[in-house]
Amino acid sequence: MTRFAAAAQFFGGVYTDRIVAKSKNIFWVEGKITAEARAVRTGHRGAVVWFTGLSGAGKSTIAQALERELFARGMQTYVLDGDNIRHGLNSNLGFSPEDRVENIRRVSEVAKLMADSGVVAITAFISPYRMDRRRAREIALEGNAEFVEVFVDAPLAVCEARDPKNLYKKARAGEIREFTGIDAPYEPPEDAEINVHTDRQTVNESVATILEGLLPRVKTGTSRCLTRKMSMLRFARPKPPMSSVADLMTQLGYERVHRNANANGSDLREQKLRDVCRPQQRQSVRNDRHIHMLQLRT
Repeated sequence: MTRFAAAAQFFGGVYTDRIVAKSKNIFWVEGKITAEARAVRTGHRGAVVWFTGLSGAGKSTIAQALERELFARGMQTYVLDGDNIRHGLNSNLGFSPEDRVENIRRVSEVAKLMADSGVVAITAFISPYRMDRRRAREIALEGNAEFVEVFVDAPLAVCEARDPKNLYKKARAGEIREFTGIDAPYEPPEDAEINVHTDRQTVNESVATILEGLLPRVKTGTSRCLTRKMSMLRFARPKPPMSSVADLMTQLGYERVHRNANANGSDLREQKLRDVCRPQQRQSVRNDRHIHMLQLRT
């Protein structure tokens, strides 16, 4: 595994050594819940699914469709979208080479933490530099998380024709500087685990291709938690409401027979007319003389 030098520089961006923390008096705290235990509970491992491709290739659209499909399968998943991240965590970053490097570094660290928690973290970023994506893989693997690179491939001409945010139009007019594919480079992956071609595949077909390559890597079988819940539901027996003795007698198939005893009152005796109650209910009657030979004074 390659370590990044403290002053390595690519496309103008500086890769700092993330192994050496700037603060000295800090210590890593090991969690008490292992990744294996989380996988047993959810039925799948945590993972980082890294989407890369040009603007307009369909990364966000496919990422959201994949998220819905995984969620429907009962899996823990979340999309880290490039634009959304720049609204908060990375709002202080622009699109200069050094800011692009830092943007991907931060996202990589967040995705690793999410994968460690058992989530399938789906990242949708242009991430134009191979070195950035290589570093993202290294960060994920250091956390013992599965890393799956997905190349959302579409020709520049197709992406520019789509241009859903009018970014290419602005870049061609000089209103946006350092725009990937126009005046900033994009290095396509050389060995991505999964490739989808959005100029030829629909969204559903792309998701199906991704699932075919992703699920065998993360699924661990039916979760024990779900199996236990299903078992509890299967053997649970609802208890009949016992609001009164009269209600109990009615449920057990008894009929009230009223007989006047004297002028001051009457005896209410319950007599069994037919044997239609469940075996366990009949046994409870035999075991309780007060129910079997009940007398109520009215």
